[in-house]
Amino acid sequence: MTKPNADLRRRQQVGELPADLDPACLLLALFAAASATVTLPRIATAICDEDVESEEFTRRYADQLAKLVRHLAHGQA
Repeated sequence: MTKPNADLRRRQQVGELPADLDPACLLLALFAAASATVTLPRIATAICDEDVESEEFTRRYADQLAKLVRHLAHGQA
């Protein structure tokens, strides 16, 4: 999966992502975050205290992940 890593490195070089983040670790963390409600439904439910399989939660969670990525892009180090 070198292309996504290369793209993240390129984004770092042009200042779109914080320089102190490892692109491979960032990609892995984002994949894990995106799949958390599917791979860890009980933990996600316990943490969020709601039905993580509901459409409402899915939309809100996706929105929160998008915000996290935007914050990473705007918080260059």
